[in-house]
Amino acid sequence: GVAGRPGFSLLELVLHVDGTCEYKEEQHTSSAKALPDAATFKILGGGTLLLQTRRSGKPGFRLQERRGNRTVQRAVQQVELSIRVLLQKCSFEPFQQQEEPFPGHTPL
Repeated sequence: GVAGRPGFSLLELVLHVDGTCEYKEEQHTSSAKALPDAATFKILGGGTLLLQTRRSGKPGFRLQERRGNRTVQRAVQQVELSIRVLLQKCSFEPFQQQEEPFPGHTPL
């Protein structure tokens, strides 16, 4: 879909080996994102991916919602995502280093 239009949906999620993550989700009237260096992840039983704040008591995410002519922002402590839905709707792109470990390097 087109950003800002009904039916639009976007999810960007990067899970790092050290347990941190990057997260951004947009829908027609709302968006959520992880604050810089503020989010970690873990997998829960039952097929749930839990994104949570890195520092206890500090929000790791920001939620923005449009309500009429106003935009409301809220701090969020955690986000739960269904692994089944992620696998159905998302694609995996390996990091460039996996495809080409040393870009531009010519072995001797």
